[in-house]
Amino acid sequence: MKYILASKDKCQELGIKISGHITKDSRVVLNEKEVAFSPVLSGLTIEEKANMVDGVIYNTASELLNIINS
Repeated sequence: MKYILASKDKCQELGIKISGHITKDSRVVLNEKEVAFSPVLSGLTIEEKANMVDGVIYNTASELLNIINS
């Protein structure tokens, strides 16, 4: 599963609920399925949808946790 470290502000502007998600500073963690199936994000690929929320895609949870814990 992929994870997206996205902008809290962009998510909130688009109506994506961030309560209950892991956050760090001005970023929020979304999982691949949330992004892929979100009706407010347009695009054909996970990369296009992640760009809409200024997101960076991580391929593993451990990779993401290293960033969050640093």
